Amino acid sequence: QPQGRGVKGGDTTRGGFDRGNTARNHAWVTTRTMLYATAVAAFAVCMAQTNGKKFELPTDPLDVTALAALAARAGSPAAPSLLAPPFQSGMVLQADSATLFGTAGANANVSVAVVDGSTGAAVASAAATANATGYWTVTLAVGVTANGTNVTVKAAGAPSVTLSDVLFGSVFLCSGQSNMQFCLGGEGHCAGGAFAANTSVANAHLYPEIRLYSGKWSPSFSAVDPDQRTLRSFSAVCYLTAVEIKKVLAASYGGRPMGLIEAAVGGTIIEMWSPPEVMQACGLPNVSAGSPATCAHQSNSDLYDQLIEPLVPMSISAAFWYQGESNAPCDNNASLPTYKYYSCLLPGMIKAWRGAFGQTIPFFVVQLAAYGGTDADSSDRTSDGVVQLRQDQLSALSLPKTAVAVTIDLGDDGAMPWTPPTSRHGGIHPRNKTEVGRRLALAFAAVVANASVVYQGPTPVRASVTANAAIRVDFDPSTAAGMALVPTQQCATHARLPANTPCCGSGPQGMPFELLFKNGSFEVAPSVVAPDLAPAYATTVVVYTNDAADVVGVRYAAQGYPLCVLSNRQGLTASPFVMNITSVSESDGTSTLDAVPVLSL
Repeated sequence: QPQGRGVKGGDTTRGGFDRGNTARNHAWVTTRTMLYATAVAAFAVCMAQTNGKKFELPTDPLDVTALAALAARAGSPAAPSLLAPPFQSGMVLQADSATLFGTAGANANVSVAVVDGSTGAAVASAAATANATGYWTVTLAVGVTANGTNVTVKAAGAPSVTLSDVLFGSVFLCSGQSNMQFCLGGEGHCAGGAFAANTSVANAHLYPEIRLYSGKWSPSFSAVDPDQRTLRSFSAVCYLTAVEIKKVLAASYGGRPMGLIEAAVGGTIIEMWSPPEVMQACGLPNVSAGSPATCAHQSNSDLYDQLIEPLVPMSISAAFWYQGESNAPCDNNASLPTYKYYSCLLPGMIKAWRGAFGQTIPFFVVQLAAYGGTDADSSDRTSDGVVQLRQDQLSALSLPKTAVAVTIDLGDDGAMPWTPPTSRHGGIHPRNKTEVGRRLALAFAAVVANASVVYQGPTPVRASVTANAAIRVDFDPSTAAGMALVPTQQCATHARLPANTPCCGSGPQGMPFELLFKNGSFEVAPSVVAPDLAPAYATTVVVYTNDAADVVGVRYAAQGYPLCVLSNRQGLTASPFVMNITSVSESDGTSTLDAVPVLSL
């Protein structure tokens, strides 16, 4: 692929993709996607024939079926459209500032009119002049609408286009790999889907103002389909996050229309969702596509071109990102040229998306759930990669209007190698998507709506060596209320440890805190006192050691699948962290640790 990107309406292309030529793009996406799906399928056959002796199948295989669906979605080559394909009847546009775009004749005058769908009364209008290639864009200022509107676009020399039943509210972009693609499911559709799927479907009639988009706009609730097949096949995290936002912000978002855009494909790496300049800025090597040994066996930027850029510059209220499983094995293997690039790629992708859309889109990341082994410093490379990638996902917080939803306590039983999986999709795909949605909704409420809600788990601010030679870790009081050590989801409901052994007990599996010694080794803390055991320490965890003089740091939850975590009254879990001793206070003889967690385990 030649490097360099064109601009909308320009004539610069990259690998056949041309923002100014809709017909060409339809043909390019269809051909390229079908060839790509065929190549991946052939590669899977080759791997199967090796009997795993040379290559390892990824834990989250590339979703070839979804890629084939993308080809079908692209359809046959068509003439340039006055309105770009995402704009359809029954959709939701962003209230107050909705950007529309499309293709008309060169330098043509374009007008857009919005009228009330019931009365025909004028609501808003805008006009624009297309550029030399026919590309045009307008921005509408329409407040939240409870009733459908009709949007009519006219241009000289082209048939007018009218969209009916268009609502104005909030538009959410939900992207990533299989955990975002993971459908709501239930009996008969995406069987074995999210927990309580049938309950969510039964309550769908309460939210008729939610609309869904995965190539075609559809209502989330259908009065003519009692089985709600469209909803069942849609992203569980995306839909349940919208529902939870309506609950958390009932006064302002309860009846607000929401348009949910699903752009997710299982088994994909972040490079596929990023424009080339992101990889270039991060210094990513020019590795050969098709080589599994490089963790770059997927063509970079393909899904950005196919699913993200066609939406640009649509107005977006927020983006929700659940991805990283396919990058985890690469991110902790120093022999690979893609080693530890995720902490650069994630914020780079966020900035690139924001730049493309021309908006500082609030961006919410789901940190990877529990998966892999229960011991820290495991020889299991999958566990080590997941542990490292969780830390790298925190790099998103270096940018404004971002948050990370921690889900390390929500792993599924299938992650345990010595037991049959209870998730038919494997332990890497936890089914408690409602709780994921709740945590994202709390973050949205705080970051976007400026609501006074706790949206983070216990957050460490300092640590010190106490007079009795213990390590004291202090947490931000605003996040530490009700702090306690609690079993993770599966440890609490299944026997993961020998009989009569508590989940939050001593030993390498039951204790999430470890001590870092001068020789570079980590050891599981002999014992820990948390506020639930000693209420006087309301915002403090005390980690005991027999050799405080040699301790230089403390580490928490450095396991692929921890059985015990630190949680607060809101049921939000602390993100894994590492803190290093850097100074000694002469006034009280205590050693103070870095206030900012070190992003390396």
